[in-house]
Amino acid sequence: MKPKAKVYIDGANMFYTQKKMGWIIDWIKVKNLLKKKDREIIEWRYYVGIKEGDEKMRRYLRYLDKIGFMVIITKPLKRIKISDSEILFKVYKTNYIYKANFDVEITTDILTDKSA
Repeated sequence: MKPKAKVYIDGANMFYTQKKMGWIIDWIKVKNLLKKKDREIIEWRYYVGIKEGDEKMRRYLRYLDKIGFMVIITKPLKRIKISDSEILFKVYKTNYIYKANFDVEITTDILTDKSA
């Protein structure tokens, strides 16, 4: 019998990493790669904040739901001002970034989950 595992993903970290690197993650390929390993993935969770009225993000989340992710939206995004001298400004070419920190939610879910 294969050991069971769950996958917990911080969507904001993935978004900004993809943007910085200039590429897009193919979640179906990621899922297929992890399924080939000697474990059974019993759940995929994707944690993300969302801007009000962001239909593009909602379509993306519907896609993740369709391919088997449990999408967890627990808070709205915070708008954070950054100065022209910060590295983030140079990378993203904007004076604002949006952030929703899910460290506590992900950690709590992992520690309180008794099914895996």
